[in-house]
Amino acid sequence: MKIYFLSFVITLFYTNVFSQTISELSISLDSLKLIMQQIESDIDRLENKRAIYKEKIAEINQKIFRIALVQETEKGILTTAYSGKLRDAPNINGEIVMDINSGDTIKVFSFYEEPYLKVDYKGVIGYISRTYVKVNNKIESIIAIAKEKKESSKSNNINYKRKRKSTTKYNSKNKSVRCSGITQKGVRCHRMTTASNGRCYQH
Repeated sequence: MKIYFLSFVITLFYTNVFSQTISELSISLDSLKLIMQQIESDIDRLENKRAIYKEKIAEINQKIFRIALVQETEKGILTTAYSGKLRDAPNINGEIVMDINSGDTIKVFSFYEEPYLKVDYKGVIGYISRTYVKVNNKIESIIAIAKEKKESSKSNNINYKRKRKSTTKYNSKNKSVRCSGITQKGVRCHRMTTASNGRCYQH
């Protein structure tokens, strides 16, 4: 009888110990899960910051490149020309100033109007179609920036005209007029109104 009782006590003891161990492990596991979630959240936040900083660095590098390009274009970007005509205006009707020999070096200053570049050839400033110029990366950037500015300017003009038209329409629609109603004294109401029927809130 004592042996059975002792076995029962031992079994109960280990059962309690085992239960406590499982409970403690469960608590530890839940804590680790929370920590893991926090770490994953921190990683996502840092990745978002990294993407933002990377974008800002790219913008700064682009600005530095453009500033350097502007400084270089002030002196003129050297490139090779094919045989072409140097004109005094950036269009087909411009007077031919000089004939440019194939293989000669020219300085490119800017992209003026499609497809003309402003160049310096043997000390003479004029315009030549880019089809007669060996276009390198810097000249392509000049053309891209010029087109971007032109499109931006065009877009700003369109938005300004739309805004002005909308403002004019709004002001016209909401223009205050004198109420057309007649008071009890038999005179015209002195109140101003923007109502479409021309009457104030009392008429």
